[in-house]
Amino acid sequence: MAVSVPTAPTASMRPDAESTPEPTLLRVDVGASGRLRVRSRAGLLVPRLVRISGAPRAQVAHVVLVAAGALLLAGDALALDVRVGPGARLVLEDVAATIAYDARGGRASWSARLDVAAEAELRWHGEPFVVADGADVDRRLDADVATGGQLMLRDTLVLGRHGEVGGAVCSRTRIAYGGRPVLAEDLRLGPATTGAAPLRDLPGILDGARVLDQLLHIGPEPGREAGQALGREAGQALGREAGQALGREAGQALGRAGGPGPDGGAAAAPRDGVPGVLHTRLHHGGTLTRWLGDQTHRSPLRATWPAAATTGQDTGDDTAARTAGPQPS
Repeated sequence: MAVSVPTAPTASMRPDAESTPEPTLLRVDVGASGRLRVRSRAGLLVPRLVRISGAPRAQVAHVVLVAAGALLLAGDALALDVRVGPGARLVLEDVAATIAYDARGGRASWSARLDVAAEAELRWHGEPFVVADGADVDRRLDADVATGGQLMLRDTLVLGRHGEVGGAVCSRTRIAYGGRPVLAEDLRLGPATTGAAPLRDLPGILDGARVLDQLLHIGPEPGREAGQALGREAGQALGREAGQALGREAGQALGRAGGPGPDGGAAAAPRDGVPGVLHTRLHHGGTLTRWLGDQTHRSPLRATWPAAATTGQDTGDDTAARTAGPQPS
């Protein structure tokens, strides 16, 4: 059984007037024997190694992220730093949704830095990031994927809990592949001001939606087959007609049929019968599938993630792994 030994969080990891919390660190590398090595250091998030499966030089590490306490409160500054070394494969999952609570005049921040080396893979199935009423949070995602590496990320932003409209969030995303930027986006969403509708409700922004769900793939083309598999999974959730339509869109976005835009840049696949879904092929390598809606359980991406994230099969060899203390560098 896999064993993980992260550093236990301490009071100093909770921000106060004189301290800053330690960032959560996670490192996955292939050792000389071909077996994976997993090292971690806990902060406001605690990485837990669930298992390492597969034969040497083809192993996959499965790690879950557990909150060390209630997150995010006013003054919290959560930082996550993940590095996947050459040839390593990591599946990362959140145990529960992250909620940015009422800051009562304060602010909180959440940031993640992802580095994926050549021939490495990182698949992160993130749970919803919920911005409650009264929250004021900065959220940043930076990812650097080397040529030949792959990143697949499920990311869901929700404005407000049930019956709420949600607070303020500034979300920044910077993604690079092979040293070249493929996605740079700043999204500033605030609540309504007195006597005026919030700007986020305008067409071209969220148009009244409160859920922004997206599936991001960076790296070599997964091919037309991935789009077909995505459509089959979606068909179970959306019905045959909508699933087939989503499959056609995914085939264009994920397969070679999508092609670059007329200027060699990104090209958006047509929204062919699946309300709220848009597929975009990113310049230099990658695809972005995005859905806007009102409730997370209605997102078609809930069904498409398992098919899109499948890369090979485990051999059944669950290898014990012991992390040698929290000294990742």
